[in-house]
Amino acid sequence: MVADPVTTVPMSLRVALVSSFLAAVLVGVLNVGFTIYQQRQADQRWCDLFTTLSAPEKPPSTERGRIVQDRIGDMAEKLRCGRQ
Repeated sequence: MVADPVTTVPMSLRVALVSSFLAAVLVGVLNVGFTIYQQRQADQRWCDLFTTLSAPEKPPSTERGRIVQDRIGDMAEKLRCGRQ
């Protein structure tokens, strides 16, 4: 008669393996959450700058200035500045 491999593994080893797996999954989920949080913080800092630079209160006086302001506005839209 051949012993079943599942029943020959001690219970404490099974608990340790499952606990290690769950800990690794938890660390992975927390890492993704932290990265998303940090990216949003960095995007917000850029939004503050882009909002200031693309302010329509003082329009640019040159064609190059208008191009720069338009591109900054485009970058602000890509970062979804103003929409939280």
